Amino acid sequence: MAGAQFTPLDLSLIDEGRFMRQANRDLRELQTRMVKFLDTYKDKAKGAKGKLTIEVTVACEEPGDELFSVKSQIKKSVPASPASATIAMVAEDEEHQRCLFVRRSGSSRDNPAQGKFATEDGQTIDQKTYEVIEKEEA
Repeated sequence: MAGAQFTPLDLSLIDEGRFMRQANRDLRELQTRMVKFLDTYKDKAKGAKGKLTIEVTVACEEPGDELFSVKSQIKKSVPASPASATIAMVAEDEEHQRCLFVRRSGSSRDNPAQGKFATEDGQTIDQKTYEVIEKEEA
């Protein structure tokens, strides 16, 4: 049946070209999301992987008529935020219940019992209240 109106199937012809156009849009979006991930997490982004999976399934539907279905699907995955590991310590609250405590400035990778002058991102910690001093906007 091959003739002037037919050509062998290739990726650019699946779903009248829509599949390939969508794959290229998804690839571009994946790149954008990976660059944003790098901008957000800097050195913590090392080794992060985005993935574009293109799946094409060809299934015999009507053997007598020699007809096949062509199913195409695209899946994207980008890395989740890097894990954050900080330290808390056990103490008793006002009702004498044991629970986890952190500094008023928030948890960090340092022992909460140790004093601290600033947060990891450079915000000053008030040494009387132990809370982060909010910067006033100009």
